[in-house]
Amino acid sequence: MNPQVSALCFVRRFGLFFSCLFFISLFHRKLEWLGLQCRPQLAADPGARPPFDVTQTDSRPDRQVQESSVTVIWAETLITTGACFLLAQGFFGVRAARERMERVRHTATNLAYSFLKATKATTDTVHGREQLELLVYECLALLTAFPIALLEDARGNTCEPAVTRYCRDVAKTLKRLRSGDDAIVTGPVSSCESSSMAGGQNRPRYVTVDYFFELFSLQLLLEFRRQGLRVKLPSIAPQHILYKLRNHFENMVDSRNIDDRRTPIIRENIDMLGLAGRECGIFGMADIVPITFLWSVWVAGWIIAVYNPIRMCSMVVAWVPPQVQDTDSVVFPPFRTMLPMAGLSVLSAVVTAMMAEMWRMWDPFNAGINCYGWTQGIAMEIDAMLNEFSEYDADELVRPHAYMTPAYRGSSPPRGLVPGPLLAPSPLMDDEELGGSETPEDMAQTV
Repeated sequence: MNPQVSALCFVRRFGLFFSCLFFISLFHRKLEWLGLQCRPQLAADPGARPPFDVTQTDSRPDRQVQESSVTVIWAETLITTGACFLLAQGFFGVRAARERMERVRHTATNLAYSFLKATKATTDTVHGREQLELLVYECLALLTAFPIALLEDARGNTCEPAVTRYCRDVAKTLKRLRSGDDAIVTGPVSSCESSSMAGGQNRPRYVTVDYFFELFSLQLLLEFRRQGLRVKLPSIAPQHILYKLRNHFENMVDSRNIDDRRTPIIRENIDMLGLAGRECGIFGMADIVPITFLWSVWVAGWIIAVYNPIRMCSMVVAWVPPQVQDTDSVVFPPFRTMLPMAGLSVLSAVVTAMMAEMWRMWDPFNAGINCYGWTQGIAMEIDAMLNEFSEYDADELVRPHAYMTPAYRGSSPPRGLVPGPLLAPSPLMDDEELGGSETPEDMAQTV
């Protein structure tokens, strides 16, 4: 959670408990009708009693009162110990989940680099340049969609959109955008022209499309959340994406679009991506979680946080002058009395904040981790690699994309194109047999 949001929640809890204590301090005499006894027993000489003296005048307190105090102390100790134990276990779980998420991110970006740099289209390959370019873009879209599907699966979202078909449509849109010959692109666009380069080779010029996969990631995440179609079984969207990715890779291998020396490395990276994704699901809230223990500690912690200010309310009414003890007059407490009120409010706010933090630790994908930054980070890296990290001012690239060699020598291509919405309305995401549309609409528009 954002530290600013956590601080704001703590201030709100503090204000709530402080307001309750302030209310008790003002109207404690009227609350006695409800059974709330806050006024301490006065001594024979009330003026001799020091401020905030909450001790009783009887030197031999009742044994039952002593046993009750000991019971409360033991209960508070046990609940605090249980909360600390759950916090520690939750912290280790969040850290382990974060490590798996970074493993997914590293493997996904490695695969994106391999598809961009290791695939080639020559005269002796089955897939030509146009077809191979479309396959590479579809693989990049699948790598962008995989962490989102994995995240929603770990959150317990049973939505089953047709992500793989949607990635294919997005790949076609990206190909049209980078070619610059589609009606959805406006402005000074260079169509798929040829420009002479060193060696007398003519190579196509491509248009830079900024933030394409970032927008695709955002809108796909939104589509997962607002999709009304749900199934009773767990979602298998991550497995479907990996299955499609493996199929494309094996087809490239069979078509000789990938060097045989790189094939084992890419295949192993796909396996590592699937393994890291399955390991992430272990730390979801719907998996191994001590629900009964968590709820017991949470309820007991809130009881302690609410009961402590009431039990210690004698500290906030000790300031009342003797002449108004038995009257209904409302007298505002002095500033020095607000110090113990603030102390009790801070303690109660800390206890409730620990309870909230405990739940966030045991539910990392919903509240404990900034998953938005994780999915957007992967999409941003894929966008940067596709656009060569905007290194178009160099005379020539160190290693151009193998499936296409853009002619960027001498002059820079048009910049600043930002794709519009990449996702169609919600019915497009449904499978055809579930009532989805068979003909998708335009997948992007100019902003």
